[in-house]
Amino acid sequence: MFVPTAWLGERNRWDGEDLAGLDLMKESQLVELAGRGFEIASHGHRHIDMSAQSVEAVREDVEASIARIAGLLGRPPLHLSYPYGRSGQAARDVVRACGFAEAFSLEWEDQPFARSRTPVFPGDTGWRFVLKTSGRYAPLRRWRPVAAGYELVKPLLRRGR
Repeated sequence: MFVPTAWLGERNRWDGEDLAGLDLMKESQLVELAGRGFEIASHGHRHIDMSAQSVEAVREDVEASIARIAGLLGRPPLHLSYPYGRSGQAARDVVRACGFAEAFSLEWEDQPFARSRTPVFPGDTGWRFVLKTSGRYAPLRRWRPVAAGYELVKPLLRRGR
C-alpha cells in the first residue's frame, strides 16, 4: 500500500476539489493492514511531482514520509512509488540515498529506482481492471502499435474516471 503520508485520513485533494472524491486511509487502518501482512510503502509525503522539484525539496518530502511511516509502524518503508509516476535521475538518487530498496514509476524504461508499474484508476473496471492486473498489460502497452493507438483513444478512456 503506497501512501502519501501528509494526506492520511484526508481526501485526494491533489486532483483538485472537483475530483477529490477518494478518501485516504487513516493511520489506524494502515497499522491494521501492516499487522495483517500488507507492506506499507511511501508515495511521498505531500504527493509532489518529484521530477520537477529541487533535490532539497525531494529529500525533505521523502524524509518526512519515511519518518511518518516509521513512527506508525516502528520501521521505515522499503519501497516508494513516485507521485504522478515521474522520477528523473535526481529524484532516483535521493530515494536511493534515503535507504529505499526500490522505487516504482510510470516510465517505461524499467531501470533501478524507476521500476515500471501499472496504474489502476477508479474507472478501470471490468475488462480494463482484469487486463491491468493480469501481468499482460505492460508488455502490450509498450508494444509500438498499441502505444501509438493508445495516445489516440486515451482521452476517451479517461472520461470515465
